[in-house]
Amino acid sequence: MNKQIIKYGLRIIETQEILRYEMNNNSSGDNVLTTYVLSNSTDNIWTVDSIEHANYVKYNTTPWYNAGHDTPMNEYEPEELEIIKIVQEFNDIEQPNAPISNEEMIKYKGKKYNEKSETIEYQINEIKKHPNMQYSLYDYIEYCKNMKEKNLKDFIKDQ
Repeated sequence: MNKQIIKYGLRIIETQEILRYEMNNNSSGDNVLTTYVLSNSTDNIWTVDSIEHANYVKYNTTPWYNAGHDTPMNEYEPEELEIIKIVQEFNDIEQPNAPISNEEMIKYKGKKYNEKSETIEYQINEIKKHPNMQYSLYDYIEYCKNMKEKNLKDFIKDQ
């Protein structure tokens, strides 16, 4: 089933860049204040739930000490900006299997680096002593990518 979330944001007309926001921490003594500033240089896309909200921010700025996500500092002129509709679509997917065990990852990495079987067995015994240890996300992603490639090669070979 497809699902959509509709949000609104601002775009710089000249460059067609979608505005994002920066969070700046302003602290003095025990007080910590996070200030939100519209920007085109971060990864966080600034979105709100209504056209009216986006329009308010397009025409207004907020002083740094009150600038939050809903009403960020806006250093752009209204004529530089346009309101855009941002549609996020969510689709159901086939759920992947659970990540592999630490033992399976040790064996995989052992083959990859041509480690001796004694080294692999030692690592497996060590991981059993520390059950909360885990492999990295990057190792897991690499493993999954290699397994997909291997399965594709096997599928092609069998045709």
